[in-house]
Amino acid sequence: MRKRLLGDEHPDVAFSLNNLATVLAATNHPEEALSHRIEASNINDQIIRNIFAFSSESDRLSFLDKIRNNFDLFLSLVCNHLANSNRAKLAALDFVLKRKALTASALAAQNQAFYNGRYPQLQEKFSQLRDLSNQIIHLTFAVPETDDLATYQDNIRQLQSRHNHLQKQLAAQVPEIQLSEQVFDCQAIAAALPHNSILVEFVRFDVFDFQAVSANGETQWHPARYLAFILTAGKPNAVQMIDLGVADTIDRLIQAFRLQASDYTLPTLAWGKAPKLRVKSYNPTPAIELSQALLEPIRGLVKDCRHLIIAPDGNLNLVPFQVLPIDATSSRLLMDEYTISYLGVGREILRSKFQPSTGSISAPLIIADPDFDLSGTGDWENNTRLDVRSLQLSNQFTETGLLRAPGTRFLGESVAKKLPDAKLYLGAEALETRLTNSNCPKIMLIATHGLFQSDSQAQPVTKRRNLLSMERQRTTKVENPMLRSGLALAGANTWLAGGTLPLAAGKGFVFAQDIANLDLWANELTVLSACDTARGDIKIGEGVFGLRRAFAVAGTKTLVMSLWSVPDKVTALLMERFFDNLQSGMSRSEALDSAQNYIRNITVKELRASALGLEVLKELLAVKELSANSRIDCQEDDTPLEHPFYWGAWICQGNTNPLVN
Repeated sequence: MRKRLLGDEHPDVAFSLNNLATVLAATNHPEEALSHRIEASNINDQIIRNIFAFSSESDRLSFLDKIRNNFDLFLSLVCNHLANSNRAKLAALDFVLKRKALTASALAAQNQAFYNGRYPQLQEKFSQLRDLSNQIIHLTFAVPETDDLATYQDNIRQLQSRHNHLQKQLAAQVPEIQLSEQVFDCQAIAAALPHNSILVEFVRFDVFDFQAVSANGETQWHPARYLAFILTAGKPNAVQMIDLGVADTIDRLIQAFRLQASDYTLPTLAWGKAPKLRVKSYNPTPAIELSQALLEPIRGLVKDCRHLIIAPDGNLNLVPFQVLPIDATSSRLLMDEYTISYLGVGREILRSKFQPSTGSISAPLIIADPDFDLSGTGDWENNTRLDVRSLQLSNQFTETGLLRAPGTRFLGESVAKKLPDAKLYLGAEALETRLTNSNCPKIMLIATHGLFQSDSQAQPVTKRRNLLSMERQRTTKVENPMLRSGLALAGANTWLAGGTLPLAAGKGFVFAQDIANLDLWANELTVLSACDTARGDIKIGEGVFGLRRAFAVAGTKTLVMSLWSVPDKVTALLMERFFDNLQSGMSRSEALDSAQNYIRNITVKELRASALGLEVLKELLAVKELSANSRIDCQEDDTPLEHPFYWGAWICQGNTNPLVN
C-alpha cells in the first residue's frame, strides 16, 4: 500500500519493510525477513545519499545515529538466525561495507573536490569554509578574561552555524559527497584485495532478540557483541562470519593488554663494577587471553593467506594485532606468520580508484624536536597574540609547560639521512606553517608530542596558568573531538600561556581539524612519531575521531602511527630500518613488520655496532657516556628490546604497496 502511495524510495516504505522484517523474524521466517531488510537497506542507501547532498557533517552523523537501530537489527537477524546461510553472510558484509565510516568518506570526497580544481566556481566557498574552521579553532581556545561567557559561547555557536550552513551549500553542489559513484560490495572489494590477502572486517553491534516479548517483561536488547567477517582475495562468495562474543568482555581484555604492553617503567638496579642492563619484564597473560578471544576463532579461516588486512571497530581500534601471540607460550606472534596492515573499513581498498592523486608534490618533509618555548620576540613580523584558557590536556604538561623532546631530533636527523632531498625543520624552525602552508610532500615525518584528550577528561592545563574555576572549565569544555587531538609544534607553550607568537608559528599546535583541511592527496606516506597519534574519540561504526581520521580525510595514502607513547631513540632505530626496507623495495606493511621484528630481536652486540644503537643502550643503562667497547653487566646475545612496549605500538594503515622512487 505505502509503495503505491509514496513510491519505492520513500522513508516510510523503508520503515514499514523493517517493521515487517521484525515480525517475520519473530515468527520464525528469517529468510523472508532478510529479503525485506535488504530491500529496506537499499531504500535507506538512497535516503543517505539524499541527506548527504544537502547536510553538514553534524547533520550526517545525527542522521546515521537515528537509523543505527536498523544496522543492529540487520546484524542481529543474520547472527542469531542465519549464521549458516551464505546468502545472509554475504548480505551482512555488504551492508557493513556500505555503512561503516561513511561520514569520513564524505569529508574526504569534499576535500578532494576542493583541491583537484574540479569546481573552480566553488573555490571561494571552499576557502571560506577553511577560514571559518580556523576561526572556530582559535576562538575555542581563546576564553575571554571577563565573566561574559554567554557572549563567548554565542560567538562560537554563530561561527559553527555559519560553518554548517556553508557545508550544506557545498554538499548540494559537490555530488561526490553523496558517494553515489562508489561501489561498496564484496564483489568489488574481493577483486581489489592484493593477491594472497584476506580482509578481516570487525564490527560491533547491539543484539536484538526478535522473539522476546517486552509486554511479558522479556528483554529485547542485549549487550553488544563483536563480529568478524572474513573476505578472501578473489573469492567474493565465500564470506565467513564469526561471533567473537560480548563486546564488554573483549574491551576489558583490551584494556588489560594495553596496560601491560604499553608499560614504560624500567627496574632500578644496583650496579657492580659495570652498569647493569635494565630489561623490562613482560607478562604475556593479557595478550594470550585477548588472542584467544580475537584470533583463536578465526585462525583456521585465514591460514592459507600471507597478508591480513584488518578493519577494526570500537575499542579494537586500540589493538596492534601483530603483537598478539598465536601459541600458549607467546613465543610466536601473529606477525611471525602474516604481514599485517589496517583500514578504517574494507571499502578503502578501492579508494585509489575513486580518489586519485591531485595537485603538485614536493620533497619529503621532516619536522622534529620543536622549540615549544619559541616566542615572538626578535626580527619576526606580523605577530599575533592568543589568549588560551581551555586546552584541557594536563597529563602532557609539567608545571612549566610541555617538555622539550630532544630524542625526536635523533629520529628526524636519522630519517633525513635516508631521504637526501628531504626538508628538515628542527627547533625554532619546526613551525605549524611548514606543514599547513607547503605543497604536499611525498613523504612526511612529524616527531613531537602528540596530544589527545578523551571526552571524559575535564581538568585545567596546569597550576602555572591558574586559569579558571572548575565550573568555568566545565562551561568551556571542548566538544569537537577533532580539536582534542593534535601535535605540538614550535611555540606551543607560548601559545598556551597567552604569549606573542610569530605569524609563521601559527598557534604552536596543529589539531586534527587543521589537518583534515589540508591537501595531502599526493602524499604517499606519513609517519607520526608521537604519543597517542592513533588514538581519539571512538565512535562505533564511524572510527576514531582524531589524527587518524584527519590524515585519511586529507588524502594521505599510508599512515604509520603509534597506539601508545614510544621511546624516541628506539623509534629512531626502528625508523632507520623501516626506511631502509622501503628503499630495498619492500611493501610498506612488510617494511614496518620487518623493522619491528628487527627491534624485537636485536642483541646487545648488534646495538653496540651503531651510533644509534649506543644511544639506545645509554638510555637503557641510564648513563651519559658509552662506547662500543664499554663493559656492561649483561650477555652480548641478550635482546633488551623484546618487550612490545619498544616496537609493538606501530601500525600501518592504508595503501601497502612498495613506494615508487
